[in-house]
Amino acid sequence: MNLYEIYQPIRNNLEKVEKILEEKIPVNNSFLKEINSYLFSPVSRGKRLRPALVLFSSKLNHGNNNKEIISLAVALELIHTASLIHDDIIDGAITRRNQLTVNEKWGNQVAVLSGDILYAQAFHHLSEIGDPEIIKIITQTISLMSLGEMEELRNKNNFCLTEQEYLRIVRNKTAILLSTCCRTGALLAGAVKKTATLFSEYGLNFGLAFQIIDDCLDLVGEKEKIGKPIGLDLKDGKITLPLIRLFNLLPAERTKELRQLSFGRIKNLILEYRALDYAWEKARKYIAIAKEKLDILAPSPYRNNFFKLAEYLITRDH
Repeated sequence: MNLYEIYQPIRNNLEKVEKILEEKIPVNNSFLKEINSYLFSPVSRGKRLRPALVLFSSKLNHGNNNKEIISLAVALELIHTASLIHDDIIDGAITRRNQLTVNEKWGNQVAVLSGDILYAQAFHHLSEIGDPEIIKIITQTISLMSLGEMEELRNKNNFCLTEQEYLRIVRNKTAILLSTCCRTGALLAGAVKKTATLFSEYGLNFGLAFQIIDDCLDLVGEKEKIGKPIGLDLKDGKITLPLIRLFNLLPAERTKELRQLSFGRIKNLILEYRALDYAWEKARKYIAIAKEKLDILAPSPYRNNFFKLAEYLITRDH
């Protein structure tokens, strides 16, 4: 099943989110309008997992305040987009989703300011919701995302990085925002904190699986599908789970050679030692845990869509 089919129950609200995103940066500045169109045009559109998780979490908790839920979904997608812009500056990335990054097209200075404006617009939406608890959760989330990015930078080319340390980085860098989407969507719909925690844990495990699979696709994906050249993580010195598994399996004297090997040779070793299989199995484990978190809830079409989203991760190729 593809995302288009999974999103059918929330399609109308997702289109409202899309329309707001397309108009988000102030239209009285033509340059900013051009950047906004570039970021949120259909050509550059991402999977919209974060607003989808907000909307599904709300629906599963019988949320009926569409205006506030849509504002929350928009805010969290703006935060995600802003974080990607800043990440691309840090990484010196050239392409994303098969088009030039903002920093490559307009330079780092414009990219920094564009990201800042998106963060400001996100908090404008959050202020309209006016829920102090949700604002607190999201500000803490942004702090953790930045911490995760800093930890990843600090551990570039760290061939001694452990699996536990890697998972902590992934938790903060990627999984925490997906967790927050589920948690705040549930809370805004009126869920009690115990129920909101179940949604938060679903999102966290979903996010861990998502990033592990992303790291696998960086090694074996297709450039046209993932929207950027493969092998960038390795070139950038980012140590991912397949690499960590390979380091643990190779004799100590051979790990020293890895720094000098080409991407192709390292990729072959990862396949030879089944390190990629190990990472995929870890992702499946987190997907299973995510689904278990919502098993306690009464069966419903919306709960089934959470299960389908989790299963979609394993089949994705981009």
